[in-house]
Amino acid sequence: MLARGRLQLCRHHHRTILRLSRAASASPAAAAAKQASSRSGRGAGIALFAALVGSTVGLGTWQAFRYQWKVDLVEQSQKQLSSEPTDLPSDATQKDVSREGSTLVGTRVRARGVFDHSKEVLVGPRAAPKSQESTKGPGAGGMATNPQGYFVYTPLRRQDGTAILVNRGWVPQTASSWGRPEGVVEVLGVVRQGEKPNRFSPKHEPGMRKLMWVDLPTLALAAGLAANTLSADKLPVLMDAALEDSEPFSRGESPVPKRISDIDQFYVTPQTHLMYAATWYSLAAFATAITYARFRKGAARAGGAKHVRRAASPAGSKPPTQA
Repeated sequence: MLARGRLQLCRHHHRTILRLSRAASASPAAAAAKQASSRSGRGAGIALFAALVGSTVGLGTWQAFRYQWKVDLVEQSQKQLSSEPTDLPSDATQKDVSREGSTLVGTRVRARGVFDHSKEVLVGPRAAPKSQESTKGPGAGGMATNPQGYFVYTPLRRQDGTAILVNRGWVPQTASSWGRPEGVVEVLGVVRQGEKPNRFSPKHEPGMRKLMWVDLPTLALAAGLAANTLSADKLPVLMDAALEDSEPFSRGESPVPKRISDIDQFYVTPQTHLMYAATWYSLAAFATAITYARFRKGAARAGGAKHVRRAASPAGSKPPTQA
């Protein structure tokens, strides 16, 4: 009986030592796995924040390039508008205006001919020209700070048989009639391009006489200057009539023509692009600081925990071995 009891006691001690040995050997493995998982999560977080920083830097750089591009565009426009007007070539078409590298668009020109008022087309609603922004009165709508109205586009039939489309100026929404000069006239203005539609631009039907945007093909069809063709080499040149900034203007005149300073206007100015670039770069700097602070603290905590584990396990200690 005594021998059997000793045998059972030895087996019990053996099983206890075996369990302790397995626990001791499993603890470093579990700690290593946990540490590996922590490193993996930290790496994913760093990658995410780095992508965020990279995106904001990229957007800031894009706006910086847009700023320089717009500055060059403004300088080119000012140079063209400061030159003396020249006669518009009789054979000029929209193809000459829209081709890449064309120097015709934005150029000051003069043209002589007779207006065909029976083919007028209105484009709007639009705000009054910037030079008339101080004009208050009937026609202002919604939250507009200046009157709303329409630009009057009229075909100008020239003596050589060709025709162009002229934006004669702006009329308020409440206007029922306006000036329509008869006979041969000379128009001074600037060669323009039609507007490009966006996803919200309505589609115009052929023959419409009141458009929402400068849809040149539809505009030319309605004005009788394009015989059911959308080919750029058949579309007429588009021209904005424009007065010199110093030229006197009759307050009762209608349509209200643009001035040269109105032509040299951009919806998005260079300063706006610069502001956007500064905003994106500021966000990038802020995201960089947050990323550094967040993961530097995480690394410090990981290093402290590792030091504590080492201190809890005396150097040279070994897990118990099997008997």
